[in-house]
This record gives sequence, structure tokens and C-alpha cells, in this order.
Amino acid sequence: MSGAQLFIREDLGLTGVQVEVLTGSMNLFMLVSFLAAGWAADLMGRRGTLVLANAFLMAGALAMSAGASYAALMAARFVTSVGVGFARVVAAVYNAEISPASTRGVLSSLLDMFVNVGILLSYVSNFAFAGLPAHLGWRVMFAAGALPPVFLAAGVLAIPESPRWLVMRGRHGEARAVLARTSDTAAEADLRLEEIMQAVSASQQPAAVAPAACGRRCSCGRRGACAGSSSASSGCSSSSRRPASTPSCCTARWCSGRPACRRTAPCSAPPSPSGWSRRASSSWRRSSPTASAGARSSSPAPRAPPGRWPP
Repeated sequence: MSGAQLFIREDLGLTGVQVEVLTGSMNLFMLVSFLAAGWAADLMGRRGTLVLANAFLMAGALAMSAGASYAALMAARFVTSVGVGFARVVAAVYNAEISPASTRGVLSSLLDMFVNVGILLSYVSNFAFAGLPAHLGWRVMFAAGALPPVFLAAGVLAIPESPRWLVMRGRHGEARAVLARTSDTAAEADLRLEEIMQAVSASQQPAAVAPAACGRRCSCGRRGACAGSSSASSGCSSSSRRPASTPSCCTARWCSGRPACRRTAPCSAPPSPSGWSRRASSSWRRSSPTASAGARSSSPAPRAPPGRWPP
């Protein structure tokens, strides 16, 4: 695009703003393909998505070479951007999923290196066709960009499918065969297959929410109580808008969100509404109902020291 835009502006009479928008629109259009690349790769497979990406690249290059107006060039630019986005996302995913640990770093580096090689070849192509007439030169530059996707699509059809995608589809035998071809040893292939199966199984199962342990330190911000006789049987809940899985339980008063309002309270019995005792840990904790009654009969309940807010 950097070399062709000079001839496009002269041939079609575009303004400077139109050329700038046409050049920079690819970054905006690629957002669509970035968001859809993962869904397409899971639906069609990594290899099928790469073939589709090369089809978009070839169609976009031919459409750019045949464009006769600014709107047609923008539409062709969108098609090309979709192919570029698919290829950039899915190629990296496929590379990581199929390569063994011994060559994964090298293959990841080659991917970025070949992208820069392709950019360099585009500059060479622009220089080679710059001597053609203005109405023909930029069209030949874009038409030449339709040849690499043809070879890329043919090469993609010759490579195996991603073993992770095969496991996601339940085709474990085919995944084992692919891993045997791409691993250094048979033991490594079995180990990779086991890891892939565990990862796929964990991603497909819903995450289990463990009940909160009410015997731990609970942050009280609202009035609440335990939801059962034990934390193991039914967990804890609160009348606040916090989820039941968070350890914000076993509280009985409004605490105004103060840091001092953090308690240890048993889940089996809600705390008594009255009676507070100060222990050696210098934190105010609620005493049992019996002890509270004895304290009220003998002496008044202790008060909180200045600056402390008893919950």
C-alpha cells in the first residue's frame, strides 16, 4: 500500500485525507477479524481457518487491483484486513499447539521473521513495477499480492491439524497420530496428549464454587447470618449483595465498612446480639450468651477503647 498509494491518488484523483483513511483503515478493520478468529478456529479448525484467511487475502488483493472508485477500494481493503487478522491470530495459535517444546521458540520467532520478509518483498514489488504507467502500475502491485496466498493455502493443506482441536472434537486417535509425527519421542507424544486432554476437560467443565468456611475471618459489611448448621453442609450466606461463596458471613450488625469489623464467628450458631469480650489479641470478639448473661449480672459490659468501634 505504501508504494501504490502514490499512483492511486494520481489515477483516481483521491484527496490526501482519502488516501490516509484508505491506508490506515486496515488497523480498524482488523479488529473484526481479531474478535472472530477464535470462534472461527474452534468451529472450522486451525487449518481450515488458515485456508479461509488465505482466501480472503487473495480475494482482497484481486479486488484492490480491480477497484475503480474509493468505495470499492475501501471494501477490498476490508476483505484484505479480515484475512490478515485471521492469519495473524490463528497462525500463532496453531504454531504453539503443534510444535514440540524443543522447537517451539524457534518456530514462534520464524513466524515474526517471515512477516517482515513479506513486507520487504512488497517493497521490492513496488520498486519493480514503479516504472509502469500510473493507471496500470498500482493495479499490478496489488495483483501480485494474490500469488503468495495461493502457495500458502496449498501448504496449509499439507500440514496436519492441531492436536488440541482434534481432542476438542473427541478425535483422540488422530490427535495421537499427529503428536507422534511432531514429537521427538513416543513418550513425549503420550505426555503431550495427556496434558491436552486434561486442559480440554478442565476448560469444558463448569467451575465448581466451594462453600465459604464460616470459621475463618469474615469481613462484615452488612447484616447477615449463617445459612446452615455447618459450613461443610450448606455454606454461608449474607443478606448483603455479596455472593455466598465469599467469606463475608457470620455477622450480626452494621459495621459501616470499618477495618476493625473483622471477626471469627462459628457457623453453627449465630452470634449473640449482646455481650462483647476483649481478649489477649486486643481484638473485640463476641462472647457466648451464657458468659454475656453472667457479665451483665455481675458488672456492666466493657466498653470499647477510644477510637475503636465495636461491631
